Amino acid sequence: MSANYWIKLYHEILRDPKMGRLPDRAWRRTIEIFLLAGETGQDGRLPDTPDIAWQLRVDEDELLEDMRLLAEQGILTQTDDGWLVTHFEDRQRARTSTERSRRHREQQRRDEYWCNDSLQERNDDATNRPTESDTDKESDTDSEPEAEPDAALSSFVGESFRSFENTVGMVASQHQAEEIAEFLAELHERGHPEWWQMALDVSCDNNARKWSYMRAVLRNWLDVGSPNISGNRARASPQEDEYDETAALQKAKRYGLE
Repeated sequence: MSANYWIKLYHEILRDPKMGRLPDRAWRRTIEIFLLAGETGQDGRLPDTPDIAWQLRVDEDELLEDMRLLAEQGILTQTDDGWLVTHFEDRQRARTSTERSRRHREQQRRDEYWCNDSLQERNDDATNRPTESDTDKESDTDSEPEAEPDAALSSFVGESFRSFENTVGMVASQHQAEEIAEFLAELHERGHPEWWQMALDVSCDNNARKWSYMRAVLRNWLDVGSPNISGNRARASPQEDEYDETAALQKAKRYGLE
């Protein structure tokens, strides 16, 4: 009997059509046979059919029916010496150092992909940051004067997205993220980054915590050239009548706009 207490079971089984289309009983039988092959420790060769039937506590004829079905799918192979699991030896052997290195690199790439799919990454993408080729071109020239504004904008965008998600909720889509980023870029360019927090506050005051409301507020302010909080009744909001004029004026004073 083998000294191994486990076998390798590959994730690809979940996406393998020949496995996925097996009846439930045959699927279970497959895993049982894999385990028996590993326990036997003879490179995939299985015990005699009567012995397998006894270990699995199943009828021998039923077992043979299942094994023939698995043979049709290429999972098992019947030879003159008996049954064996197809390619079992190749799949269970220890990986070489080269294979281990390759697997490690693949895992690192997967980890980097999922770790980098964060809110900050989405924000950076939405602000139309320079492409990799543009960055390479800029590295050959004196790009230091542009570095500080870009860093300030990136920081402003990141903080603004966080405040939005803490106050309004998660960004609903990539399109919404891009639209928000466009407004943030315009606010930063025109020197009014504080309007973002003001718009969040107005949304809260009107009990309208949603992007469509904030978008109408910011668009109005940008078109008019000033927040004009007392006159901005957020036309996009169905709760327009609940606007608190006194609270808005107090907020305007707090921001030094009166």
